[in-house]
Amino acid sequence: MTSRARISRGMPALVFFLALLAMVLYYTIPPPMFDSKAQGDGWFGFHYLPAMFFHHTVDMRSVAPRGRAGFDAVQKGRLANRNPIGPYIAMLPIYTVLVAVETGVRHFAPKTSWLPRQPFEVTNYQVFWAGFISVASAMAGLLLTFRLLRRYLSIGPALLGTVSAVFATPIFWYATVQPHYQHALTFGAVALFLERWDARRGQVAARRFAVLGLLGGLSMLMRTQEFVFLLAPGCEGLVAFVVALRRRDLGLALRWVGNVSWLAAGAILAYTPQLLVWAFYFGFLTRPTTVEPMRLTDPAFAEVLFSTRCGLFPWTPLVYLAALGVACAIFGRRLRDDSEGRHARQGLRPLVLPLLVVFLADVYVCAAAWGWYGAFGYGCRRLSDCAPLFGLGVGLLWQRCLLMHRTAWRSAALLACGTSVIFCVGYNLLLTDILRRRVLPSSGSEARAVFRSAEAAGAPAWLVRLLRHGYPFVQPAGWIFAAWHHAPVTAWEAVVGNYSLEREVHDLNYVFGDRWDFTSERAEDWAFAGILPADSSTKDHGRPIGRHVRMFLQTFAREPIRATLSGDLPPVRLSWNGTPIPWTRVKDDIQFTVPIEWVHAHRVAELSIDLLDAPVPAQPRLRELRLRTFTHWWLPQPPPLSPPALRLPAPQGVTRP
Repeated sequence: MTSRARISRGMPALVFFLALLAMVLYYTIPPPMFDSKAQGDGWFGFHYLPAMFFHHTVDMRSVAPRGRAGFDAVQKGRLANRNPIGPYIAMLPIYTVLVAVETGVRHFAPKTSWLPRQPFEVTNYQVFWAGFISVASAMAGLLLTFRLLRRYLSIGPALLGTVSAVFATPIFWYATVQPHYQHALTFGAVALFLERWDARRGQVAARRFAVLGLLGGLSMLMRTQEFVFLLAPGCEGLVAFVVALRRRDLGLALRWVGNVSWLAAGAILAYTPQLLVWAFYFGFLTRPTTVEPMRLTDPAFAEVLFSTRCGLFPWTPLVYLAALGVACAIFGRRLRDDSEGRHARQGLRPLVLPLLVVFLADVYVCAAAWGWYGAFGYGCRRLSDCAPLFGLGVGLLWQRCLLMHRTAWRSAALLACGTSVIFCVGYNLLLTDILRRRVLPSSGSEARAVFRSAEAAGAPAWLVRLLRHGYPFVQPAGWIFAAWHHAPVTAWEAVVGNYSLEREVHDLNYVFGDRWDFTSERAEDWAFAGILPADSSTKDHGRPIGRHVRMFLQTFAREPIRATLSGDLPPVRLSWNGTPIPWTRVKDDIQFTVPIEWVHAHRVAELSIDLLDAPVPAQPRLRELRLRTFTHWWLPQPPPLSPPALRLPAPQGVTRP
């Protein structure tokens, strides 16, 4: 074996060792967020372990959490844990060891400082050590992704795609900073499923599909959403079924139908623990629609992909490169044999096209979720399960660059691609550190103009000035939005994802976005015309305005809206998307109602305020816009329509004392 071949064989082991070392060091050395490796759902989900180990139940009444708000009251007085059971089944062996250690320490050294006051109370040291299962799962997923990519790509592109799948996506965050969320474990389970599916793709064997069903059910145990990955072997079976029918081979067609049946049966069998948990909580094998309901007819596609509130492309720019690589695989030439004689058997399209279907289905499921942004977290965490697909796309792009004929073009393409991947990895690690230190709020808390985030993070002044012209990773959505609404390029960043009258995902009656404060500095992000610079009296009396004010509101649902404008205002003309709205004056406030016919879910609406040609105050001012609703549109009955008198707009307001 030549020295070059030995180096080629040893490079993957070296890279993965360094990656593992980096992840373990990052996991152990930096101070974690909130003084714990588990927060939010991760903290509450951890309570499955003492409940199962000590009390042999999943009823959360048996444990004593720091706050019971994370659990839902269900039948027979039980408290339900809203987290999936799968990750904590995986952590149960480690937890058993931790309990054994604590038992021994209590017996031989009862005065040890780290012991909790009560035996086996949930503590940070338990959370810390149990979380190493997420690091192990991320590394296993990394190795399995490399094994998948190596079947089609030479060693360099396979390594590049594999490493970027972890270090340039939210998987790194969920393997190190918040390991008790499910995403790192999901990544490992999905990578195992995809690698096993591809290893024997095309074979007509019932056992193969049964095993794939079990592996798919294992992924679903980590997160129910992962059922979309069953579409990959499902597409394979469907295509083979159609081909068999065209060939009039009825026996083969029936075998493929049986295979898909085995796939479904295996998935249901592996998913049974979660079904039993739901049956214990709710009395039936499904979760009630009131727990994180789905909005299947109102998907938020644009928000999931491009919003600065947890959007996929803004938080994971590596996806741009992955999309380009997938496009090259679908529309480009077949990849030639590499230097070691390997080739893409059967071409890449039978691999890439089913995975593209999986990705599109995953986007739809996330977009249809009530809280598509996932609340507290980092980036578009609900699409982080597609990290193996992103790594495959990056590897395909690098391989395509290597196969360019002209030396100059090949060198330029490799330089551009390599630089972009390095930037994506560095950018992801930088954002991870910034959010870990809580310099910026959680990615799911709000949409905000990126230049303001850069200011808060202490970015150089030149970078802030540059970002005022638009954040490159929300494009082309930002450009299209600005051109359509005649707004600044940064309008998309600050508006889309900040809903008016948004319901909290668990308590549907708790409303966000019911108050829009014109006195704040951020008012300039969603009010783009007529907002004058703040002065010394802004805080007490409101923001000075011109004769024409435009503001944008993104409505969360289709329902009528009652609104109140407060400030020092003369008679005005109000319009909603260009249609005049009648209003009434109550003391110093202007009140109006937007009828349900004008409101659409996830739609951005423009509210215009024009001062009439009448005596005006020395300086008109706006203090705030308050919104409220009077419907419960998520209930089975349809929401009531607004009163008939309010459906017909009037060209100007009506005042009353």
